[in-house]
Formats: sequence, C-alpha cells, structure tokens
Amino acid sequence: MNFLLRYGNFLLFLVLEFTALYMVARYNKKQNEIYQSSANLVMGFVYENASTVRNYLFMQAVADSLARENAELRTQLEASKYIVTQERGTVRFPLDTSTIRPDTAQKKDVIQQFNYIAAEVISNSVSRNDNYMTINRGSNHGIRMGMAVISPDGIVGIVRNVTPHYAQVMSILNKRISISAMIKRNRYFGSLTWDGVSPRTMTLDYIPKHADVVRGDTIMTSGFSESFPGELRIGKVVDFKIRNGFYAIDVELDNDLANIRYVYVVENLMLLELSQFKK
Repeated sequence: MNFLLRYGNFLLFLVLEFTALYMVARYNKKQNEIYQSSANLVMGFVYENASTVRNYLFMQAVADSLARENAELRTQLEASKYIVTQERGTVRFPLDTSTIRPDTAQKKDVIQQFNYIAAEVISNSVSRNDNYMTINRGSNHGIRMGMAVISPDGIVGIVRNVTPHYAQVMSILNKRISISAMIKRNRYFGSLTWDGVSPRTMTLDYIPKHADVVRGDTIMTSGFSESFPGELRIGKVVDFKIRNGFYAIDVELDNDLANIRYVYVVENLMLLELSQFKK
C-alpha cells in the first residue's frame, strides 16, 4: 500500500504514456511503419546476441565431441594397427600394399596396437626450462604414466603423473625429455631434445655425418619408442652443423605448444609385451 501511495502517480503516468504510444502507432499508418521497423531492429539485435551467447555456451560441448570423434578416427588409421601375418616376398618398409599380390592383400590379418583418448589442456607452460601441462583426463579414463601425448599438428609430450581425473604431461619443451626421431627421406634416426631457448625449435642429434641432410627435410617419429607411434610428423630441418662427428640439426616444430587446446593420449596396447624385453 505504501508503495502505491509513493509511486502510484508515476506508474499511472507510465500506463497512460504507453497507451498513448500504442494508439498513435495503431491508428496512424506512418507511425505504425516506424514502430514495426524499430521493433524488428530491436528484436533482431536481441535474437542475434542471444544466438551468440547460446553458441558460446555450447561451443565447449561441440569441441569436446569433435575431439572424441577425431580420437576414434585415429584408432582406425592403418598406422594404429599391427600386421599379424607377413606376406611372402619382398616388400618395402613401411609396408606398401601395392607390392603385394591382390589375392593375398585381402588375407592380411591386423590387430589394434594404438588407441587414442581425447583430452583438453587446462594448464600449460612454455617459458621455463622444464615445462609441463595438465590435461582433464586421468586414471579413471585409462590414462597411465609413460603414455605419449600428441595433437593433430604433432607430438606434445609424455604423461608423468596421474590422478583419477587429471594427468600431468612432461612437455617436449623440457630439457629432461628425449624422443627418437628420424629424417623421413632417408630414415636416419637420432635423439630429439630441447635446448630451452625457442618454443618452436628442437635439436636432432646423433645423425651420422655421412647421412644426406637437406634444409626442408621432414622430421618424424622413428617408431623406436614404446610410447610414440612411428611416422608422426614433428617438423622440418631449418639448419644443421657437424658436432663431435655427428649432425646437430635444428628442427622447426609444426606444433605451436603455446597455443594448444586439445590433445590425444596414445595407449600402446602392446606395451606389456614389449616390456618383457627390458628384463
């Protein structure tokens, strides 16, 4: 009651004002056109911004869904399979099915060797000597220590610590990490390390000096690691020099680890069998 006594005149003014505006717009053609045009403009603005907000809210779910789909597609690639039966005759390495007789090519048995688990990076560093990142998947999702981590653009790191819902990844931008890598063109392999300087460059050491090295050569994983699948693209040769009887090759990374959001954790299904050779 006190509210009506205090603001009653103002509320009455608003009611009369809106009534008058409605009648003007309702019974005058020109004013009605102006009203309709203004209303459409305002409603269009409201709907457009509402759609933007709605799309932003659902963007995370869409991105997560796409990451999961990409992980499933990666498991179907031939590089993720292990060939059980080897056909007789001479074939090139890596296995080129074009050299196999059509009647035997279809009889080749393969089993799954690598699975991929999609994850999101929730923290990351690139400016320290020993850089790490944290992903939002852990032991409850099948993540274990020692698993490789990659992205659509290249290699990322190796899982070092795991909790039920999260995992800590040692980034390739870490002075304590060493990865077996090779020159794609001639398959000479060496050890890929980071010198702590540029987040876009690593060094490939121990390539013999009689190897043919050319600027622009593609550098890939060698497949000699238990964690990383073979022939994952890493980067390209930008410079090289001889040091202690071997090439020291500067590799420009394809992956920009300072701008990474989604990754794939690689599960080697044959890791237990391979570990038997370490004993």
